[in-house]
Amino acid sequence: MCPRQVLGARMTLYACELLQLTLPRSDK
Repeated sequence: MCPRQVLGARMTLYACELLQLTLPRSDK
């Protein structure tokens, strides 16, 4: 894969983790 694709994938995973941390856990 191109470096840009790898960077994009890492940024996406980081964004997902950040959203999970910021979202309230009371929905479960």
